[in-house]
Amino acid sequence: KRQQLVGAGVDCIRYNTAYGSPTECQQILDMIRGKKISVQFMLDLKGRQTRLVCKQEETVTLASECIRVGGKDCAIDTSHPLHRFVKIGGLLTFGEHRDNPAEVIDIDGGVVVCRFYNTPSFALRHGMIVDIKCVNMDSLPPLSKRDLEFVMWGVSNRIESYALSFVHSTTDLELLEGEIAKISRNTNYQPQLIAKVEDIRGIQWLESLTRDINLSYSMAVMIGRGDLSINVPIHTLYTHQRTVVRRCKQIGIEVIVATGLLLSLQGQY
Repeated sequence: KRQQLVGAGVDCIRYNTAYGSPTECQQILDMIRGKKISVQFMLDLKGRQTRLVCKQEETVTLASECIRVGGKDCAIDTSHPLHRFVKIGGLLTFGEHRDNPAEVIDIDGGVVVCRFYNTPSFALRHGMIVDIKCVNMDSLPPLSKRDLEFVMWGVSNRIESYALSFVHSTTDLELLEGEIAKISRNTNYQPQLIAKVEDIRGIQWLESLTRDINLSYSMAVMIGRGDLSINVPIHTLYTHQRTVVRRCKQIGIEVIVATGLLLSLQGQY
């Protein structure tokens, strides 16, 4: 299928680092560059992305208004060591429901035990949380050790662009830029940085952004509709998408609208 995409005239291939390895990246890159055609390669870094991977049809049992996150029934899919960035007394929120946080009351190895301030009204069926696919932990750093391994591979192969998931501030991009510059030893390597807007904090940052961005590399914005749709109420997705596109046009930043567009067109037309 990758060969078919290249043959059909695709001009940029995005590699989601959440689902592969630098070795697999190398195989795809070798295939592209072996054809000696002009196809750019984008590394999509996982960043702060944190997903709930729940058994029993994506449900988690609630007992005494508490939830155990990271155990066998509700695993956490994240590149960060959870126990290092979550502290007792800290707050977690689930999906779009930032108005009802849960307080961390215990950390048992890789399991975080949380208690809700208010009895959760969201997606409850017979004492179970249903269809909550992500947990929000604002204390997580923008880059993980795994992300940096991919950055090192990307610099050694002079990859054209890096997309960073869940960007919350210009500082996140400056950190990525600094790591690239340090690894490349400040050569003339100038990749593009793509800020992925995937939650409310990302949208708020973009709304406050001005033309005076203190970055040496060129910058673009990507609306990650997939993650954004599980971090905001689904009926507000289009409004947020328009807000981001309008703001990017106002300050002269390239914007990409991603996830599910071609599939929705295929299903309707």
